[in-house]
Amino acid sequence: IYTLSLHDALPILLVKAGEVLLENEGLVSAGDGTLAKSTTPATDQVLFFSREKITVGAEAQLVKVRKSGKATA
Repeated sequence: IYTLSLHDALPILLVKAGEVLLENEGLVSAGDGTLAKSTTPATDQVLFFSREKITVGAEAQLVKVRKSGKATA
């Protein structure tokens, strides 16, 4: 039996509706409490990276992410 610890848990955050993400896609604040795909990763303040390939439906959805080195939260 494997017991999941908090150390093992991946952050899961809300991503804006309609986003199509690949694994390791940069995510930025959408300004409404959700994250959105970065359109210009070289200059955007990328806060997180997606940990899964996913198409978010018509409503915002929880997505596994990993924290960027630039994230302060």
